[in-house]
Amino acid sequence: MRTRRWQTMLVVLLAAVDCGHDWNAADAADGDALSPAEDGDGWIETGDAVSDGEADAAGDDGADGNDGFEVADDGAPDGPPPACWNGVVDPGEECDDGNDRNEDECLNVCSRPWCGDGYVREEVEECDPGGLGVVPGCDADCTLAACGDGTTGIVPGLVDGFEGGTLASPPWENGTPYGFAPVAGEAAEGAWAVGSTNAGVRDSTAWVQTRVATSGEVCFWFMGESADRGRDEFRFLVDGSEQLSETRAQPTWVRVCREVTPGVHTLRWEYARGNRGSTAGIDAYFIDGVDTGGPFVEECDDANLDNTDACLDTCRAASCGDGYVWADREECDGNSRTCTTSCRSIGAEACGRDCSWSGLCSPPAESCNGFDDDCDGVADETYTCRAGASRACTNACGRSGTESCSTVSCTWNGACCLPVELCDCGTCDDDCDGVTDEGCVPC
Repeated sequence: MRTRRWQTMLVVLLAAVDCGHDWNAADAADGDALSPAEDGDGWIETGDAVSDGEADAAGDDGADGNDGFEVADDGAPDGPPPACWNGVVDPGEECDDGNDRNEDECLNVCSRPWCGDGYVREEVEECDPGGLGVVPGCDADCTLAACGDGTTGIVPGLVDGFEGGTLASPPWENGTPYGFAPVAGEAAEGAWAVGSTNAGVRDSTAWVQTRVATSGEVCFWFMGESADRGRDEFRFLVDGSEQLSETRAQPTWVRVCREVTPGVHTLRWEYARGNRGSTAGIDAYFIDGVDTGGPFVEECDDANLDNTDACLDTCRAASCGDGYVWADREECDGNSRTCTTSCRSIGAEACGRDCSWSGLCSPPAESCNGFDDDCDGVADETYTCRAGASRACTNACGRSGTESCSTVSCTWNGACCLPVELCDCGTCDDDCDGVTDEGCVPC
């Protein structure tokens, strides 16, 4: 259509030139003072093809190429103006890659992509919050949210039923040489679970762990049976602290939940076998349907594992009572230190509620040592006798001696001893050296 129109225009132009037509003269056809060369220079130009707003007797704004680069409006549909997606950067466009995709270097509105446009740019962005700033799982810099990435965001929790038979890394870290492996069959949820792989291996531990965010509760299903009940053990740990221990057979799935502090934690499941070589029963433990809740809103993220600064490695802000001494801000945090008491024993100074030292040295409990440890003015008062003390006694031969208090147990030793051995023909060991009548004339 466009080619035919240009051909028609060319024929008209040639005919006009041949007839000596004056383009700058008034145009009786449409009433324009200057038509079609609206600027009076005798040439049809791109700028002239746009309505100049002059009065037009024909009522179509003149034979000046209205709306479609036509010399005269022939009533046919006009062609489109330069458009986005034509592969040419036209005026007003930032880019034009000739397609309508939004994940490449040019959006389908012919503008450059940016973090926050709502589209994940290939090989550049991991996610895109779409102008919302921070959304669960995606930071404001268009990277996946994770505690330790240096950007404060919303970290999603973990929900994994191991469907598809996978134990992906990340988020999972599997033990070596024995870990957990996907198992198809009677799972607690869906068709898959994961189970320990050290059946029949003496003194071995199979484990799997993940470091993930939680909003305050961790739940999962487990079942299994050890080879040596009471010796083999299935355990669940949070940051190295045992939260569940099972040595009995658990032939059916059981769901357990444990409350934890909101934040990022290392969760670990273990099956530890003893020294029994043969297997009995299942000799394995299984987990399924791990759910850490979430998401967790980070309070801070300084991209380091230092717990003595303003941000903990769990992406929570440091505070008095968190168990870590904040450098240059706290003297202590829940801990104590040794000190010397008023009675010169070694005591302990507690940390105050404001995370500064209390200034009070608490004495220790009394020990069997002959000293006044608890500063009450009496030594070894909680024991039968004071270490090293003695008392009068009579031995088996009716002789007066001395009984001593043990320096180890602070109890009377039961031996009544004299300073020297008396010659009595073997009747008594007077000096308690295990020999009778030593140094005496034989009887």
